Formats: sequence, C-alpha cells, structure tokens
Amino acid sequence: AAETRLRDTVAAGFLPTAMRWRDPRHPDDDPAWRRLQRAWFRPAISSLMAKRLREDTELREAIHA
Repeated sequence: AAETRLRDTVAAGFLPTAMRWRDPRHPDDDPAWRRLQRAWFRPAISSLMAKRLREDTELREAIHA
C-alpha cells in the first residue's frame, strides 16, 4: 500500500519521500520496510526511482497507443 501511494505520487508529477515511524516499544526492524524507506527517502535514489517509473509509464503508453 505504501509503495503504491509513492508510485501514484510520482505519476502525479511529484517526487515523494518516505519516512517510517518506529514504535519505541517494538524496535524490531522489518527488512522490507527498511528497503522501501531507503529507496524513497534518499533524494538521489528516489529521483532515480521516479525517473524509471516515468520511463516505464511512457513505454507502456507507447505500446498501447
């Protein structure tokens, strides 16, 4: 769900960032959330992710045109 919202934000023309809230009572770290947060919080990586998503969208639209 979180990644879908990030992708929708890119599709709308914005560059999103993701920050996750960590409950101090439950400090266990989920690897999937760590990967998602790293990819969408660091500006260099999130810019690259957004660029790739836009290119994929353009390619899909060209194929179905």
